[in-house]
Amino acid sequence: MRDRRIRIVLICLFALFCVTIILRQVVTWQQRQWDFKTFYYASKAYQAGLSPYDVVNLSRVAGHTISYDYVYPPLSVYLFWPFTLLRYEAAHFAFLAIKCLLLVYLLSLWARKFLPDVAAPLFLIYCVLAFNRALQVDVWTGNVSTFEQCLIWTGLYCYMKGRLGWFCAAICLAASWKLLPAAFLALVLFSDNRRKWLYFGVSATACAGLQGLTAIAMPGLFRSFVSNAARLDERGVVNPSTLAFVRDMLDRIGVGGHSILAAASYGAIVLAVVIVSWKAYSGIREWEPSRRRNLLVLLFCLVYALAAPRLKDYSYILLIPAGYWVISRPMLARYFWPMLLALVLPVAPLAKMAGAPEVLYGYYALLQAFAVWALYVVYMLRLPAASDNNSECVALSRATCGDPNEDTPHHQLCFA
Repeated sequence: MRDRRIRIVLICLFALFCVTIILRQVVTWQQRQWDFKTFYYASKAYQAGLSPYDVVNLSRVAGHTISYDYVYPPLSVYLFWPFTLLRYEAAHFAFLAIKCLLLVYLLSLWARKFLPDVAAPLFLIYCVLAFNRALQVDVWTGNVSTFEQCLIWTGLYCYMKGRLGWFCAAICLAASWKLLPAAFLALVLFSDNRRKWLYFGVSATACAGLQGLTAIAMPGLFRSFVSNAARLDERGVVNPSTLAFVRDMLDRIGVGGHSILAAASYGAIVLAVVIVSWKAYSGIREWEPSRRRNLLVLLFCLVYALAAPRLKDYSYILLIPAGYWVISRPMLARYFWPMLLALVLPVAPLAKMAGAPEVLYGYYALLQAFAVWALYVVYMLRLPAASDNNSECVALSRATCGDPNEDTPHHQLCFA
């Protein structure tokens, strides 16, 4: 009865929290979804025969100042064309409504397919608060990150089921907005499918070929896209990536954030992450394919996040499942609540309100990502060298996973 009451309270808190966010979004809608405003008027400008990469053109079409450049590939303007059939106000709320529906799908996909044994109410609250409220930030900014994540995670689910064709299709679609998700195609090479090189070659060629054809067919627009993208150099809270951190630190000590040392330092960090991750993965390479893929998917998400040269605050949505999965391991049961608080506490906004310099809190999400990755690697290194027909709880020592016959609060969370 007590557990049921706690469950009901958590569900009510989650519902109240979501309603509060949506109401705030609606009441202050004119100050929200500024990214979508850029997308909307970029598509409008293109339809009017103007370059969508010139913010002056966007402002002229909008009739007021547009603050942010359009930084996606030229063909992506067609993806926003349906919204331009509506007035901006209607398009704004249509985009928000679609995003809310996709978030429901994404949370359901995580809970049912990737974390089937989680405590649902607690997991939902964790999702909206984790990694400096990445989900909320995406709703506020009106970015396409939720759309992108739905495609990536749908693709990852297909990958776990061995459906490489659908996986490649989903990743290629995700990369049509932001090019970096194409890196997920590398997962194909870890498959046991005899045609994996064909799948990889065709999908990689499709991603690269689409941009190549765009550069040939729309040379002026493509140059403008590259120019706008090259000027991006956000750092701190809005872009807590490894490269941004390295550049920020070197700028502060007077070396120069765009120096050779910055590139070398960033490369060394990424190389170290890849080497350590490969070492962790090597211990399960002989495992049965489906179980190996399950572990590999979350590891790849963590490596991708740490290696990506640009990872905006809302892009940390990618790490939400990995974060909860790691802290739910039975080997870490005694530390579950402190680790959960470390992932959900709004450190950045609280530190900002307290007047702390951004250098002290701007990369807190990146620190969280490194911590989750380190715990995940340690967990994988403690796994047995080869899989057997028993469950993971039986395969691991009692100290790691607990006794599966005991009624402990976390043993049922072992990865199936």
